[in-house]
Amino acid sequence: MIVASQETKPITMSQNNSGDLRRMLQQLGLDNLFSQFEDNDIDDESYLLLTEENLKEIVPSMGPRLKILRALQATKSREVYDSDDQLVDEIEAEVQDLGNDTGSENQALDLKYFAMKVLASILQSGKVPMSTFDDIISSIKLLVDSILQNIKNIVRTQLFDPSMDDLVNSVNEEIDLLNSTFDGLDTKYKLDKYLTENDLIINSKPIVLDSDLAFRRTPERQFYRPVTMQYISITESLLQLLRKPGFFEILELNKSYNGDVFTTFRDGLLFSQMNFPKNTIFINIYFDEAEVANPLGSKAGKHKLSNFYYSILDLPKFMLSSLDNILLLASVKSSDMKISSSNSLCELS
Repeated sequence: MIVASQETKPITMSQNNSGDLRRMLQQLGLDNLFSQFEDNDIDDESYLLLTEENLKEIVPSMGPRLKILRALQATKSREVYDSDDQLVDEIEAEVQDLGNDTGSENQALDLKYFAMKVLASILQSGKVPMSTFDDIISSIKLLVDSILQNIKNIVRTQLFDPSMDDLVNSVNEEIDLLNSTFDGLDTKYKLDKYLTENDLIINSKPIVLDSDLAFRRTPERQFYRPVTMQYISITESLLQLLRKPGFFEILELNKSYNGDVFTTFRDGLLFSQMNFPKNTIFINIYFDEAEVANPLGSKAGKHKLSNFYYSILDLPKFMLSSLDNILLLASVKSSDMKISSSNSLCELS
């Protein structure tokens, strides 16, 4: 039994309620997999709640699973912004295109995305020095190239029959396409460029808070330097999250609970008496300091940063304390916090 990550109860199937799911699988040419969804009690409503992890249990084979995943994402992304019936034909046409897809180019794009996630997770761990990051990428790329080259050699030696030349050439073309997985990702600079161009990262923007008197070893020793804060647009980061397939549905699912047990801030009396707009997203902003470096002989606190974060309160409880729900909002030197208070910084945000 597959259990949806958004709910505490298992996904259950109602009788004669599997038309949309069956139609999608048929359009993808995967109608033979319908019984696997049926065995796991997945119906037309619950299949849209499936996560990538859930889908792995139902469809172990990577190729068909990616096709189904892309079809689900296409359907969900439409429903986030408009649930009107006129979009059904467009969604079905998009699913049909996915079903007719031979897979080569999109498979390479999928692998590039997964490669990017691997490299981003290495950086996110904070345990790998930036000086060695490019070396790690080069080593991974060399390993992948070696594996693919060995596959080409095996194919060439095993299929030596002249009548198999077309098949060999086709396999070699696929391997060459996969060999380009790390193209554009093989240095930290290229990775940053890829993330920016594909709207997978939001760059910070400097905001001038004030000016401060400073000194330098020149004839004109005194000068005014700008005191700046690095700010990540909260509007852009929220929109990026809402564009993720299924994210809006999770928010809607969580705030629609009307039980008798106090589980979130929405269940309190004070909240019920407040007249908030219908689609308000509630966030929590908090503050923390971190010493990012402490070189030998330097004064303690000299490299300390004051960071502001925010988290979304409308997510399910098991997601609230997840690191993925702690998003950086702004960063400023702690020494500059003496010039501008934390309240004034929040007003600027």
